[in-house]
Formats: sequence, structure tokens, C-alpha cells
Amino acid sequence: MISSIDAREVLFNLVKQIAAEREAARPVVEVLLASRPEDLWDSEIPIEWRTVGFVQELTERAAGILEQNTHRALSLCQFALATAGSINVDRYPSIVLTHLKSRAWKEIGFIHGYQGAREASLVAQTAARRDADQEASLSHDSMSAELSSGFVLLFLRRFDEATAVAHRCETFFREYSDVRRLIHCGILRGMIAQFSSDFASARMFHEETIALLQNTDDPHTLAIANHNLGIVCTYLGLSHEARIALQRARSIFTDLRMPAEVERVDWVLAAVSLANGDFATSLTQFSRLRVAFRERGMAEDAAQVGLFLAEALAALGRHTEARNVTAEVIEEFRSANLNHRSIPLLVELFERLRTTARPREEIRHVRSFIERSRTDPDVVFLPLPD
Repeated sequence: MISSIDAREVLFNLVKQIAAEREAARPVVEVLLASRPEDLWDSEIPIEWRTVGFVQELTERAAGILEQNTHRALSLCQFALATAGSINVDRYPSIVLTHLKSRAWKEIGFIHGYQGAREASLVAQTAARRDADQEASLSHDSMSAELSSGFVLLFLRRFDEATAVAHRCETFFREYSDVRRLIHCGILRGMIAQFSSDFASARMFHEETIALLQNTDDPHTLAIANHNLGIVCTYLGLSHEARIALQRARSIFTDLRMPAEVERVDWVLAAVSLANGDFATSLTQFSRLRVAFRERGMAEDAAQVGLFLAEALAALGRHTEARNVTAEVIEEFRSANLNHRSIPLLVELFERLRTTARPREEIRHVRSFIERSRTDPDVVFLPLPD
């Protein structure tokens, strides 16, 4: 029987071993970060890479470049998962390898979600939880993966399931006194209300979350809460309050060096400018954001911003350009397998823009329906009244 002293020594040696593996992996990982994604799979994974430390280092570094290049981040995380699966099971305790694979799956799910690939994200988060469930002592990891799946279910408009996830996670994390994840459960509940168009309740949830975060060291979550509050205030017609919340979020994301999140905040600010009639400012912002989202591989965001851009162009009388952008958006919806219900409407919009006397109103009407259909799959499209 192993004594507690011997067990501590075994654990200490394992931690020391993995730290050394990570140190040895860093130069190799630097090379992989600069390589083409397809080159990762050209040959068999070297034996010396098949260590926990290597996979941890690669997974962490891949997550770190998500803001710059989602495609590269995804490829690296998938390679990390493949490497984890090739490690000799006799080299480490089973719980270490199980946690390693679960973590890689969770990162893959997060990246898919960032790209707008919701179904793929849900599959990955489910796999993360399935792996964690193999070890009783990884129950916290399992519920963390379930909480992540709750946000994916939200974006898939499966609100009842997302609400059930929020309830289960709140019960679990309350027992663990995990304040940070309890706050995340509150954000999920607020976003469910927000996506269900219950903006008054959503505002209450987001303001409560912001109040709770004042006494914590979690700037990222604080930025998310302010971003959501800004969106809700925009829908409530509270432009001043929206700008205050959005500027707070933008400042925090800037400090955290998260350019893609800064751009998502700028998207809402540009929408406020468009609604307030500042068409030139919104046009400049939407043009920049569309290029940025395309470069980052964020197809869904790029396509949606494209419709805002088309509206701004139409508002400025640049009707041919608005129609051209609409044509680009149709192809993006098709190639990225985005909202299939929207494609026929976009095609009809493209044709109507040839002759309509109200191009901006037509674009805004279709854009608003597409936004609403993301949260209400039963909504019926009605043509713009004469």
C-alpha cells in the first residue's frame, strides 16, 4: 500500500516531469504555429511529441491565437487531440490522459463556436463531457463542459435545453462554492432572456452580473456582461446607456488584447450609429469589420455585417454597391452552411434591389427577419408593407 508521503512524492515527480515536457515542447510548438495547417498531417506523429506536456503546450498556444486566426487555432487543437490519443496509456495515470483529451475537445468546441459552426461546437463539447465522465474526480470538468454546451444550445435556439443546463450547472457549482462559474450561469440565463426578446429581464440579469463582478478579478467576464447589456439597451431604445456599457466592454477587451471581441463591440456601436442616421460613420465601421471578420475566418459574423453594410450603402444612395454586397452575402451563406431559411429571402432581396424605391427599408426588413429567425425558428416572413 502506498503511503501518503509516497503518493505526494509520485505526484510531485509527475508535475515536475510534465513541466519539463512542456519546456522541451516550446521550440517545436513555435515551429508548428508558423506552419501551414495541412503540413501537420503529412507524417506520423514523432514519438518525442507524444507527451502530456507537449499536448498541454500546443493546446494552450492554439487557444492563444484564436483571436488572430480561427482556422489555424482549430487545426492545431485537432492535432493536439490526435497527439493525446497516440500517447502510451502506461506512461501516465488514466485521469491525466482523460483530462488532457477532455480539455482539447473543449477548446475545439469553443473554436467551432467562434466560427459560427454551432452543431460542430455542440458535438465537441459533448465529447469533452463524455471523456470527463470517465473519471469520477473530473466531475467539475464535466459540468464545465456542460455549461459550455449550454451557450451553444442557446445559439442553436434550443432555449428549453439551455435553461435546463443553466439550472443543473447552478446546482452543481453552488455546492462547490464556485462563484466564477455561478456568474457564468447568470450570464447564460441573461442571454436566454435576451435571445427570447425578453429584454427587460435580460437587462436585469446582466446588471446583476456586473454588480457581482465588481468584487472579482475577472475582467473578461465583466466585458462580456457589459457587451450583452449594451446590446439589450440598444433593443430597449436606451442609446445613451448602450454606449456607456459598450464603451466599458470595448475598453476591457482592448486591455485584454482581444481584437476580435473589440470588433464585435464595434459592430454594435456601428449599428447604433446606423439607427441614429450617422450613415457615413457606420459605413466606415461596417466596411472595416467585414474585412476583419473574413480574415479571422468568422464567416457568420462577416455575412451578417455584410447586410448592415448593404443597408448603410443603400442609406447613402449607393444602391448598386448595396446590391453587390448582397450578392456576396448570399454566397457566404451558401458556402458556410449558414441559416438556410435565409438564402431564398436574400435571393429575392437581390432581385428586388433592381427596382425597389425603398432599398434601405427592404434590406433592413430582411436583415431584421434573419436576426429574429436565429432566436425564433417559428417566425414567419411577411413582405414589407406598401
